[in-house]
Amino acid sequence: MNKKIAVIAGSINPLRQKYLFSWYRDFESVYGNIKLFIGSRTSQASFAKAFKLNSRKEKVIAEIMDAIRFRRLPEPIRNIRPLLNYNPEVIHLLTFQAFRYVEPYLEIKKIKLIVSFRGFDLNVYPHQSESNKELIQKIFKKADKIHFISDGLMRTGISLGADPQKSFVIRRSIWVEPNETIRKKAHGGPLVILSVGRLVWEKGYIYALEAIAILKERGFEFQYRIMGEGRDLPMLQYHLIRLGLEDSVVFLGEGSRNEVKEQLLNADIFFQASVTEALSNALIEASYYGLPIVSSRVGGIPEVVDHQKTGLLSPPCNPQLYANNLARLIDNRELRKEFGINARKRALEYFSMEREIEMWKNIYDEIKN
Repeated sequence: MNKKIAVIAGSINPLRQKYLFSWYRDFESVYGNIKLFIGSRTSQASFAKAFKLNSRKEKVIAEIMDAIRFRRLPEPIRNIRPLLNYNPEVIHLLTFQAFRYVEPYLEIKKIKLIVSFRGFDLNVYPHQSESNKELIQKIFKKADKIHFISDGLMRTGISLGADPQKSFVIRRSIWVEPNETIRKKAHGGPLVILSVGRLVWEKGYIYALEAIAILKERGFEFQYRIMGEGRDLPMLQYHLIRLGLEDSVVFLGEGSRNEVKEQLLNADIFFQASVTEALSNALIEASYYGLPIVSSRVGGIPEVVDHQKTGLLSPPCNPQLYANNLARLIDNRELRKEFGINARKRALEYFSMEREIEMWKNIYDEIKN
């Protein structure tokens, strides 16, 4: 019988991290003895339980029930009663933030721990303060297995102190339909360059806008669409006006899964000017829908985009190089088509959900022994 596994995330954004929901639901149907816990319940994830008590009412009720059962839990773990009631034998932290809640439980019971790292937690967080770095190193030490979503991120983790013997890579995936027909964009209308992602500094939108301005100065005709929301929107709107791009750039806001798909199906080129990136789900999806890609040679991006075969890569933060690569694809319809065909083949081969689920099943089977 499979050991009981608690998969825990401090929080999951249903739009921005929808792939985690998809991964869990599909894996649950295969593995069975697994339960998703998040910081607090949400109607958008009704199948997930809260791993901790969040309201005063919940805490009072729990204390009354403990008194009736003549049970007195140690102070450090009283707040995670929902997790205690599940009584897992393996805990898998999808995000490191929940570690502080489960650490006391790990000390009391012999529970195997898997921790996943996804990008910001290693590329940025440890460098913000010494205490942040010490926390990450503590998690490395406590974990039985350390998961990274790309080879590049694993190298970063090992440089920060992760044990190579505990470390492994399973790349995030998308649910793909090998027989799905990818609609070709209808002829007519402007050439469409598309970006999808949070409007934050990590995604390099300021450099993307500057590259777009260079293309406009060269006389290219196109529309640049940006789908996403984030704290940098006001700043980007300012630079859009500063660069005179009001007629060339459209901010679409955050889109549903179907809305993102519709934009991908109607785009000609996918553009992502990331400054830092562990492994981009947006690039994987763009590849699946047969789009040629222009992006940065940074982090795990080269694991998705095969330079000169599925797209064009250049060093980050260089608008001139981005513009040159975009211009090359704008001028060459056949190259766009060739890269798009190759990109879809690569997505189907390396980033299918079935492949990721099988790899996770092997990890869970290994750790339970």
